[in-house]
Amino acid sequence: MNKEKLFNEIKDLSIINAFSKHEQLVQGIINSLNHKHIAKGDILPSVNEMMRETGYAKETIGKAYKELISRGIVESKNRRGYFVATDDTEQHLKVCLLIYAFDTFQETFYQNFRDHLGENIQVDVYFHHNNFSVFESIINSNKGQYGLYVIAPIESNEAKAVLEQLPKEKLLIVDRYVALKGEYSYIVQEFENASYNAFLQLAPRIKEFSEFVFFFKPSSAEPNEVLISFKRFFYKRV
Repeated sequence: MNKEKLFNEIKDLSIINAFSKHEQLVQGIINSLNHKHIAKGDILPSVNEMMRETGYAKETIGKAYKELISRGIVESKNRRGYFVATDDTEQHLKVCLLIYAFDTFQETFYQNFRDHLGENIQVDVYFHHNNFSVFESIINSNKGQYGLYVIAPIESNEAKAVLEQLPKEKLLIVDRYVALKGEYSYIVQEFENASYNAFLQLAPRIKEFSEFVFFFKPSSAEPNEVLISFKRFFYKRV
């Protein structure tokens, strides 16, 4: 890495009034990548070094690095610093997609999600299998590394506490609703009434049987609301 040329790229942008200071830093690093002054795997100047060379505030430099991280161009490694993660400077967003498992439903969801994201967006897929330890580990190890977190949550107070550590403006909850503090985005299903209505539609067929067994594994990935709707439907008919 040629640090001198990197700092020169940033200084050259300082005379352009259209750029704010943090934009000068972001574009300076991108220009340095495009001009091959830095490359994938290189360690970038620390915040303190950037402060000394540019005279910019710590908050400004931190904001620039966070933007580059959210785009997947830079990655932060604990206690080791900031590194160039890719040579693709056209990449606009890096997405963490955390879902239950790659079953038929989740695969369909992933394909539709990926197909509608557009170009220059990186998606990394993780699976928690409704296991809280795995869920917590994945989120804790990836905090601050993505511009968007799309998560199919686990229904527990412990899982809520983990989710609330993520920036709400970068969080999208999918599949099932969980009540978190503050405002956040979600696209979820409604299970109880939808399942109950399905049982109602199947009622004529169900009545043909003398016994109806519903298999439901506690603490599984299946929503509890489905079991509630099953009991609600059959208890009314006992």
